[in-house]
Amino acid sequence: MSQPYLAHFAVKEPPFSKEIPDAELWLPTSKLATVEALLDALDEHASVVLVGEPGVGKTCVLRALRHRIPAAGFRLTYCHNATLGRRDFYRQLCHAVGISPAATAGSLFYGLSRHVEERAAERIHPVFLLDEAHLMHQDTLDHLHILLNYAWDSRALLSLVLVGLPELRERLELRRNRSLYSRVHHRLEIAALTPRRHRRVPTHAPPSRRLRPRGIRLRGRRAPPRGDPRRHARSRPPRRPRAPRDRAQEAQARRARRRCPRHRGRHSGARPMSRRVRLPSPADLHQEPPLGPLLLLELAAAVAANALRAQHVAIEGDHHPAETAEITTARVLARECDLLRDTLHDYRRRVLARLDHERRAWPF
Repeated sequence: MSQPYLAHFAVKEPPFSKEIPDAELWLPTSKLATVEALLDALDEHASVVLVGEPGVGKTCVLRALRHRIPAAGFRLTYCHNATLGRRDFYRQLCHAVGISPAATAGSLFYGLSRHVEERAAERIHPVFLLDEAHLMHQDTLDHLHILLNYAWDSRALLSLVLVGLPELRERLELRRNRSLYSRVHHRLEIAALTPRRHRRVPTHAPPSRRLRPRGIRLRGRRAPPRGDPRRHARSRPPRRPRAPRDRAQEAQARRARRRCPRHRGRHSGARPMSRRVRLPSPADLHQEPPLGPLLLLELAAAVAANALRAQHVAIEGDHHPAETAEITTARVLARECDLLRDTLHDYRRRVLARLDHERRAWPF
């Protein structure tokens, strides 16, 4: 039984099904540019990393690549089970390319390398598409760059296409994975879907039945045409004229506010209590685990200082001889919390700057 909307939009098959052939996939301009970049990289016998959020079209791009790549000079091998150890990963690749797997990890690697060299002798370039690569074990990533080394690393006989979520890029940027990341010369990213990028729709439906990209027009009063003075008319009442400013009176009011103990800390050069905090990324926490507890300690110090100033308003002003010991202790404690917060913030800033410098300094 056909869907009711098929006849309305004059289509023969459901347009959002997974069973659409590769040749009939519709890709927007941004996805076509990604496919062209992949084809150029594989023509150079280079490796690629492709990242993007779930649902942005990574698998559709790979299917379009499979349809457009020349079958005579390339052989694609698609692997989507990335949650395997190093030996099982190579055994899976051997099954995918048609090699009988051996018992040991060294034999598996040797058989796979021989297969790549035999295809190169036949003028066929193998391409391994590793989907969900952000889930790969670390021991597999540590050994993966050796699979690209042939003839003393002087021949590009194999291309790897690593596809995954943005966490894959963060893992490759780690210093431990710099040997693999330095061999991936093409780094692509598929941006998230936005209405502006996908405003145009396929033109297979009649013009009267195409979807309106600007949304649904609600019923109501139509706006006057352009050029009509009523188009810019305001329904609200006119504003009342402002009273003339007395600058001397405003200056006197500002001086009175500065003399008030409640506003003294605000105008005497004290630092504001609000501050933006940069959360460390998973890669930063992997390299520097103390950043997480130190961030919580910094937030606790800031909250404690604010709570003390809210409870004891008198500590905002200067010390008074008649104040109680509790207020004096709260004043000292609030200052110590501010000092601790500033020290932790400075330490975290320096550590994050060092990590950014190391990440930019290598591999390029």
